[in-house]
Amino acid sequence: MRVLRISLFLLFILCLTSYIWAKEDLNTEGPLKISSNRVVYNYKERRIEFIGKVHLVKGDLEIWCKKLEVFLKKVKNESKKDLWGEYKKENLDKIVARENVKIKMKNRLGKCEELIYFSDQDLLTLKGNVILTQDKNQIKGEIVKIYRSEDRTEILGKEKRVEVIFYPKEKKIEK
Repeated sequence: MRVLRISLFLLFILCLTSYIWAKEDLNTEGPLKISSNRVVYNYKERRIEFIGKVHLVKGDLEIWCKKLEVFLKKVKNESKKDLWGEYKKENLDKIVARENVKIKMKNRLGKCEELIYFSDQDLLTLKGNVILTQDKNQIKGEIVKIYRSEDRTEILGKEKRVEVIFYPKEKKIEK
């Protein structure tokens, strides 16, 4: 019975943590700020590549990495100036961050080797030695898929098993 209660508690915490991670939004209104050492823009490929000490800021979300690519959708009657003149969220296809990827969302931190955000599916996929932490709680896996519109997270292990560590919330003693 005790094992069942502990399992249900851990499942509840996992769902809550997944929900909180899923609520940060790359696909909302507001500025998307990306800084780096170098930018390469390829109009034909609809790709903007940021190289060296990349830092992305979108609301409460921050991403650091060595290389970040923004892939844009082809839009009818679009001119070259539309790409640089105005950021439109509906033009965003996907964002790919690689090499030493770090993520911060309020009091939550994450690390992985690659992060891919698919705009149409509102899916955030973290790959390669993924570690997500909130306070002392920690989730480790090889692949983490955050289905943001469904408020669902899937943590996968291939070679390694998934590891989840949760600490009970400490009670404050009133004097």
